Amino acid sequence: MKKITFLLILLIAQTSISQTFNWETATDNGTNVTETLGGITATVTTSNNDAQLANGGGFDGSSGNVVFTQNSDNSASMTITFSTAVNVLSIFKFIADADGGGESNIVFTPTGGSNSIVTEGITQSAGEVVTLNWTNITVINITLSGGGTESFGIDDIVLGIAVTAPTVTTTAASSVVNTSATLAGNITADGGDAITDRGIVYSITSENANPTIGGANVIQDTNGTGTGVFSESITGLAAGTQYSFNAYAINGQGTSYGTVATFTTTGKGWLGINSNWADASNWSPNTIPILTDNLVIPNTTILPVINSGTNAVANDITIETSSSLTINTGGSLTIEGNLSQNGTFTINSDATSNGSFILKGTQSGVGNVDYHRFLTTSGISTQGWHLVASPVDGKNINDFFGDVATNGTKRGIAPYINTNAATFKWNYYLNTDTPGFFTNAKGYTLKKSIAGTLNFSGSVNTNNAGVSIQVDATGDQFNAIGNPYPSYINSGTFLDNVPGTRLTEKTIWLWDTEANGGVGEYITKNSATAYKVAPGQGFFVKALNTGNVTFTEAMQTHVGGDTFLKQEPRPEITLSITDGISVKNTEIFYIKNKTTGFDDGYDSSMFSGVANPFAVYTQLVTNSKGENLAIQTLPNVDYNSMIVPVGINASKGKEITFSLHANNFPDGLKIFIEDKENNTFTRIDESNSNYKITLNTTQNGIGRFYLHTTSAALSVDTSVNLNNVSVYKINSNTIRINGLYKEKAKISIFSILGKQVLSTSFKSSGINDVQLPNLSKGVYLVKLITEKGELTQKIILE
Repeated sequence: MKKITFLLILLIAQTSISQTFNWETATDNGTNVTETLGGITATVTTSNNDAQLANGGGFDGSSGNVVFTQNSDNSASMTITFSTAVNVLSIFKFIADADGGGESNIVFTPTGGSNSIVTEGITQSAGEVVTLNWTNITVINITLSGGGTESFGIDDIVLGIAVTAPTVTTTAASSVVNTSATLAGNITADGGDAITDRGIVYSITSENANPTIGGANVIQDTNGTGTGVFSESITGLAAGTQYSFNAYAINGQGTSYGTVATFTTTGKGWLGINSNWADASNWSPNTIPILTDNLVIPNTTILPVINSGTNAVANDITIETSSSLTINTGGSLTIEGNLSQNGTFTINSDATSNGSFILKGTQSGVGNVDYHRFLTTSGISTQGWHLVASPVDGKNINDFFGDVATNGTKRGIAPYINTNAATFKWNYYLNTDTPGFFTNAKGYTLKKSIAGTLNFSGSVNTNNAGVSIQVDATGDQFNAIGNPYPSYINSGTFLDNVPGTRLTEKTIWLWDTEANGGVGEYITKNSATAYKVAPGQGFFVKALNTGNVTFTEAMQTHVGGDTFLKQEPRPEITLSITDGISVKNTEIFYIKNKTTGFDDGYDSSMFSGVANPFAVYTQLVTNSKGENLAIQTLPNVDYNSMIVPVGINASKGKEITFSLHANNFPDGLKIFIEDKENNTFTRIDESNSNYKITLNTTQNGIGRFYLHTTSAALSVDTSVNLNNVSVYKINSNTIRINGLYKEKAKISIFSILGKQVLSTSFKSSGINDVQLPNLSKGVYLVKLITEKGELTQKIILE
């Protein structure tokens, strides 16, 4: 019998876990032998199909069962096939030479991995360890050559599962907001090799739905090494955008990925297809933002611009570093929530309109809001001035010293001091002054050296309690204040919010620098005009008692100018006079439930902080105290019964032309100007109609001219009744009779007990002052007797 030599093969994995095929549970299938351990099956076949399972009896170190081949061919072979890749470090070999043919060669050929063939020379009954150090093999082919007839076999095979790429799972996204999300993965196995890198790859789904390392538009975020759960906080994402992402891990065998997952950031993100805010294609998702949207403006090549006519809205807006948002003239933006400003935020204006911005929440971040306020100028020193206020908080006045006009050491910017002498109320800063920041809601006069914009850079006033400023009832009682917001404010809402005894009247006065051919003049606004004060616009109020007035967020609006006509139409008259150079106006409104007396917020005096040598105004139809009104509001009924006293200031010799513009009066109603000096009535409501006179005396008050609204014809027999005449106290020593014109009159004064304390006669001139004797404090009755009748009125001396 031939001597049987056994080949013992030792296979060792690179991991600490190993398995040994010792054939104790093997199956002899006749032509092959198989054994399965730990999910791995080894199948042994021979070139002669005679693989056999037998008890080796401990031959040359074998134990238990062995697998062998019996052949008479000196080029026999054996093949071992594994169901999964394994690592083989070495093989322990045995062989027998039955016919004395001498030394044979044994060749080990691997399949799988990048491994080399190993050839060893052997002699009969010789055993030795052959070092292989193979990895990732699935087949070992063993062949014999040379020498005589050979027989050989195998016993224990010690192996481990081969090193593979890692096993990774991708976890669902969490903490997803408009520009950030938390992405995670789990490395459940390292594949028998150390993890050298792990992390997340992600991309915008529309750009790459299957992100991999190095893929198009893919961002890789690394997270160290090792197995287990890991997560990454991803920032800088585009709002309202769907992303695809995957977890990955790398070892020496390659890169593994989990399953691609997706998430969508909240809000909307700016894409920058073009700069038009109102173009839906610029946003992700592709709809124009609404009030509930949270927006992110990233640093893109093309950045958003809110153009004229666009009323943009959002809930929250984040402007990222190096990004920008612009509101152009005539555009507007309302943020219902908060602004996070880390880039550039610009609001523009020009000579005709302004950008407007309302922020209802808070402002954060390192960036300012820049309001570029356009101002004209003039080469004439007294012209080109503007009343301004800062529309933001934190702007330094010194920053404008290089932009304003100069006069010696004075700079063309000044606050108003109402206790100063008349010609020094504007307290101009000197070039050596360091006045610091603009006071919120304070008005300043300012003139630019060159027409253009001033950049008010700072933060938006967002105090829910509003912005308050003290007004002082000192000096002439006028206080320059202004709109502290980068939006318009409603003057009517502002005045209605003022405490009842704070101001002498609910009126604001603004400086119109372009009026009268650039000479400029003060214009008057009240609740009847519903005027919208522009961002950064200053104006005057007149204080009755010192205390605060407050601008609130609720007063903000995006609509500029006079907007009353957008409401229910009302009858109204604009009465004008011109001397051929200047044009002056006064307004009369007719509104339901108003009176012929003084209606605070609807009747407004002319601005008296400056001289008015040329002017037109009215006085109250009844109960006048001599207020020269720029605006008078009357009831919208009984037009025939209301005769309006008209006053003018004009020098002797001037040629004056009256004209008017009337709207919304009932059909058939006519408007006449009465001239008591010339005993004429002239209709001036028809197209191209006017009344022209040359003054033979200087006019400074009422009494000569009256305005009639009537459906009947008028004649010189129509007289002004005593409803237009008023008697009131100027001070403790003087009373004034107002509204009589060139009539003989007598005035008598009686104590409350009926004792006459004064009686005097005079010829009226429109306005007549009567000096009182030294009278005690108390109540007195004044009796006025005229050619038209009698008038009795009570006065109180204090």
